[in-house]
Amino acid sequence: MNVNKQVGRLASSKPVGSIKLIGNNGYGKDEAGRTFIVESLEQREQRRLAAIKKSDQRHFSFTHMRHIREITDNLSNKICGYVLMLQPYIQYKSNVLIKPGREELPLDQKGVASALKVTPRTAKAVLQELELQDIVEVTREGYYKVNERYHFRKKAKGDKDMLIKTFFTTLKELKLKPAEMGAIYKLLPYVHYETNMICDNPFEEVPANIRFLTTKQIAEVLQLDEKKAITILRALKKSKAIAETTRFVEDGRTKYITLNHNIFYRKQGEPDSSLVAMFSAKPNK
Repeated sequence: MNVNKQVGRLASSKPVGSIKLIGNNGYGKDEAGRTFIVESLEQREQRRLAAIKKSDQRHFSFTHMRHIREITDNLSNKICGYVLMLQPYIQYKSNVLIKPGREELPLDQKGVASALKVTPRTAKAVLQELELQDIVEVTREGYYKVNERYHFRKKAKGDKDMLIKTFFTTLKELKLKPAEMGAIYKLLPYVHYETNMICDNPFEEVPANIRFLTTKQIAEVLQLDEKKAITILRALKKSKAIAETTRFVEDGRTKYITLNHNIFYRKQGEPDSSLVAMFSAKPNK
């Protein structure tokens, strides 16, 4: 090998020849005697996910998908909407409703009214209903605390696959009525783990076996007639809370709904590129 070529190889960041491991400490040397860090693909993926988790500083709450069926099956869309609207006010670890900021003061009825953009009288009625349904409780100090069976803000332990994250900043950007917010909330138990699609089997691992919910089936979930459900879905689509995909079949066409991963997401790490494109791609002008 000529001198220039040898110098070029040594100047490169790539190893020369094969790498020989040095013990079991994750280091190795190439044929030129230079030291490299050696890691498996699994280790590299773990490092990548850890970096993503560290860089993602968005505030969010966890919702237990199966437990909230106790709420969604029994309460109106409007009340469910208020539950969703209170998520950004849940304090980390304590689960007490607080005013976000440096002081994090607990919310009283007037504070809850401000958070929900309703009158104090309406806030009082909402809180009474939430207490009755065991969604919110009043602590000994007189603070409103959200039941951790349904929503919480702390490190998740166990049942991680049953949880869905709600990101506060993007949630608060939605320009929707409480009943429309409640419609989103009622769809959370049906969010598929891999695709964010609204389906009947959200824990299905084989993509070909996903049974997406039709508009008629979504209307049943929302306890509305199909015409009213379509109107609400149109509002959700306009606000970019959902995306609607049309699939043509032999006897016509059918539509399925996907929830915006920037607002609600189940998986750890980054969503796949197709899901990102669904809510980020721009039309060709």
